[in-house]
Amino acid sequence: MYYHRGLKIRPELEEFRLGVQKAQEAIENTIGKIGAPLDSAPNSATSNASADKSTDTPSPSPDTAKSSNNGSETKQKNKTAMEKRQDSKKISRLLLGELHRDKEYLENLVKNPNIRSPNNPESSDFIIAQAEEGIKFLINRQEFWRQQRSVTDIPKPMARKKKLELAKPKVKA
Repeated sequence: MYYHRGLKIRPELEEFRLGVQKAQEAIENTIGKIGAPLDSAPNSATSNASADKSTDTPSPSPDTAKSSNNGSETKQKNKTAMEKRQDSKKISRLLLGELHRDKEYLENLVKNPNIRSPNNPESSDFIIAQAEEGIKFLINRQEFWRQQRSVTDIPKPMARKKKLELAKPKVKA
């Protein structure tokens, strides 16, 4: 109920959409889908999620495919996708704090082609596996902290600096 209220008030925040989605999934997992036979109980969250995706995803018709090929529309989609990535990166940085640098380092380590050694592939595979495990852990921590705090609770370093600068009396020399 609170996520729905928040989504109504601030529809631009991804956290409220995520909260609404998770609440709906929890309700569906508990009592089952609307219109589902009474004797069939939901198996697991993953099966319901995959069923939702398969039924809710409409296949594009040829008319819509032609209209979406306009250059200006694709540029707008690319811009919004890039803005979403930047926003999610900012939120990730705020949630993880100093650990964000570690996450970036591990991601770059996995992408680095020089890490793979033809002489000793087992050690390079071990290093990559450990780095991926670290990335998964940091993603889980990020998601945990996202659920524990709202976006407004996350301290923003730039906003604090500006407030401190405004609060300081200006002394003329």
